[in-house]
Amino acid sequence: MISQQISISCISSSATISGVMTDNGSTQVVIDAAFTDATTDSMLSVSFTTAALRSLVLYSTGDCTIETNSGSAPDQTINLKADKPYLWSYGSGYFANPITHDVTAFYVTAALACHLQARILF
Repeated sequence: MISQQISISCISSSATISGVMTDNGSTQVVIDAAFTDATTDSMLSVSFTTAALRSLVLYSTGDCTIETNSGSAPDQTINLKADKPYLWSYGSGYFANPITHDVTAFYVTAALACHLQARILF
């Protein structure tokens, strides 16, 4: 079993609020990929079912678009903003799974060079 923790903190001048979400799964996919300027539909091999997904953490140093299963007719499109993590945790219980179709691949498009990192637990 693989355990993955996502920590969140809110820091202000008067107080700090923080918490940890923990999810457990049997497989973790790690993505650490660099893309050049004008990348269009660069395929990353990743495969998981929606039902099995336990946590999804995506982070990019530049704006980029991730499309699932196809670059031309994607099942899902995620628009990542530079330096803003995209987080979802089954264990938090607050939001429905943002991935609505089983995934067979990610297709990445970026106008400018960026570095994409991901941790996908299922």
